[in-house]
Amino acid sequence: ITCNEALLTQLAVDGGNFHFIDTPDKILSAFGVELGGLISTFGQNVKVRLLPGEHVKIEKVLNDLTVTELDSGATEVACDDLLAEQPYHLVVRFKTDKVSKTFPRDTTILKAETTFFDTVAKATTTMETAMKVRFVKPDEADTQDNPLVMQEVALQKVVAAQAEAIKAADQGDFTRARDLLLELANYACSVDSDMARNLGAATRGMVG
Repeated sequence: ITCNEALLTQLAVDGGNFHFIDTPDKILSAFGVELGGLISTFGQNVKVRLLPGEHVKIEKVLNDLTVTELDSGATEVACDDLLAEQPYHLVVRFKTDKVSKTFPRDTTILKAETTFFDTVAKATTTMETAMKVRFVKPDEADTQDNPLVMQEVALQKVVAAQAEAIKAADQGDFTRARDLLLELANYACSVDSDMARNLGAATRGMVG
């Protein structure tokens, strides 16, 4: 799947604009530029630093963003602009070690420090939050997937699979490109989310 930049630029000449969108989060940013105050940007130069707790390992950031591994063991992610009243989802896969005993209270396993330039206050702002879990006995564990989380996972996997398929197609390996998209479509259709299933169905329709 490719686009003709020259053609799109020409189509936008008569009073219009064009945007190159390579991640889902940039769709809203593009609308924000075109709609002005209706969707306003309030955070720029956004960086999220993920600090894993003891016995926690960050395996991968699924979003198609610039990720830097720091010497401190933290992971820094350069994110897209933040838009007013619009959620921004960062999907992270991490692994924790088993613990020998349960705890009566929640335990912090991951901290996130977000730094961005506040376009309203005209100043750099830092926000912190923590992800907590409660370790329980095996028979008390919640084994059900969260539909909203799995929906975001499916969305980011769609983006990654499409990028890999485009790369394979550009190299002339159309069989691999098709297989990548079909594998992704089957996964998305298996997720307990209407949005994910729609993405899977749309991907299947795209490859036939």
